[in-house]
Amino acid sequence: MPQILTHALVHCLTETAKMAPIIYLAYLFMEILEHTKSESLTISLRKAKGAGPLIGSALGLIPQCGFSGAIASMYAAGAVTMGTLLAVMLATSDEMIVIMLPEVAKGSLNLATVIFILIYKLAVGILVGFVCDFILKKCNAHREEDIHAFCER
Repeated sequence: MPQILTHALVHCLTETAKMAPIIYLAYLFMEILEHTKSESLTISLRKAKGAGPLIGSALGLIPQCGFSGAIASMYAAGAVTMGTLLAVMLATSDEMIVIMLPEVAKGSLNLATVIFILIYKLAVGILVGFVCDFILKKCNAHREEDIHAFCER
């Protein structure tokens, strides 16, 4: 039994050593973007209110939860619509990409499958975001009333 545990531990450490540089670079990239581009992102999303779900879904595909948190803060501040918030949350890849890409490199996962998943997440985020914004606009649920006023109708 100890031999099995030793093998499992060695295997875990080996896989961790392979993944650590990729994860480190992904998180480093996200931190750089968050610290350097957060203000310009807010300005861009405010200017492109109609395209918010499209931009939000595209941002959600980038691994890491930084954009999800940033968009949630922007929604709380009234800078983006609920549709944009939903688009980001539905398209968010989190660590999925960081985990799947090494499997593609090993050959145990097809790159076309990963691309299909990303395109699907993008499409769902865009569709739900625009539908949400359309419904809320049609029902006159303004940001000042918040979604709770919409639910009480």
